[in-house]
Amino acid sequence: MLLTTVFGKTILDRWRGVTIGVVSLSALLYFGMVVYQDIDLSIYSNLPPAFEALIGIGENADVASLAYNAIYSSYGAIILAGIAIAMGSAFIAGEERKGTIGVLLGNPRSRTQVLVAKTAAMLVMMGLGGLVLAGVGLVTPASLGVSIGGMDVAAFTLHLVVGTLFYGFLALALGSWTGKTGVASGVSAGVLAVSFFAVGLLPMVEGGQTWAKAFPWYYFAGSDPLMNGVDWGHIAILGGAILALFVVAFVGVNRRDLRTRSTGVSLLDTLRANPLTAAATERLAGGARVSHIWVKSASEYQGLLFVVSALMFVVMGVLMGPIYSVIDDQPGAVPTARETRLSRTKLFNAADTRTDMADRYPALTVMLTDVQTPQVDSRQKPDMQVVEL
Repeated sequence: MLLTTVFGKTILDRWRGVTIGVVSLSALLYFGMVVYQDIDLSIYSNLPPAFEALIGIGENADVASLAYNAIYSSYGAIILAGIAIAMGSAFIAGEERKGTIGVLLGNPRSRTQVLVAKTAAMLVMMGLGGLVLAGVGLVTPASLGVSIGGMDVAAFTLHLVVGTLFYGFLALALGSWTGKTGVASGVSAGVLAVSFFAVGLLPMVEGGQTWAKAFPWYYFAGSDPLMNGVDWGHIAILGGAILALFVVAFVGVNRRDLRTRSTGVSLLDTLRANPLTAAATERLAGGARVSHIWVKSASEYQGLLFVVSALMFVVMGVLMGPIYSVIDDQPGAVPTARETRLSRTKLFNAADTRTDMADRYPALTVMLTDVQTPQVDSRQKPDMQVVEL
């Protein structure tokens, strides 16, 4: 029955990607909380402020808030937004690229019906994914004995879903207007990457907080919904933007002639046409066999693949080195501590002790004294005479 409707067919085509993303994030949240319980969280106080701002680490982060922000708010939002972008760019532009839009419209169904059915499928799948993540976000800490007092997981997940849907609708609008999946996915992923960095870094610059409000990521994470609950003003802004993008998609898909045959030039075709890359491309692509379907998939989402790869290269390849170079080798330890043994006569003369330590180590600002005295057996023995004083 599902195969007879555009809505059902879209669900059948796309549910695996959403499921894999949600299950992966659920597993990451569980293992993240397990790991964070057993490590010294003070390591995160040694990270550069810019990195803490990017992944949403607060000043007094505990196990639960760290797991939610590091996994759901950063990795989770990027993964779900990427899934939404892939769906939005494929709904109209992707069907044109594959030459199947004519089949959908020949059932017969109007362009508006196809657009509405596919959009409804995206809303349902992302909504159900959000419900699962909210449930996992509540069950996981309860099963591990982690306190989440004062945290609103439902509000946090609502912001997460609405925030990621924005990028899916942006890709849908661009794809419906241009008919090009590369433009739809590439521009949407670029807006996602720029917003992520801008909202994380601009508040660190004087006057930058105001500029951060120009980026959609701010209305997902800017109000800290995990600690402060739902910010209905921010939800309204995102919801209004989503509605406006749907109107753009509606106008775009109805204003132009849709391509009923595949006419797009793939990344592989471009590389084959270049004499410098032709030979390597032929070896990579091989023959037209199912074993190389990943090459075809990568080519179809070349814009999204390029932007995400560039983002991961910048974050994981370029920034991680400087970040780890400023972290102490022994997290939580005092980096300039000195240990000195003093005689008992000097130990109990506080003024002489402070003077001696200040002369030896001028950089020290705090002094801790650990007094250890030999253990003496005070029990009376047969050959011992007790003298009362």
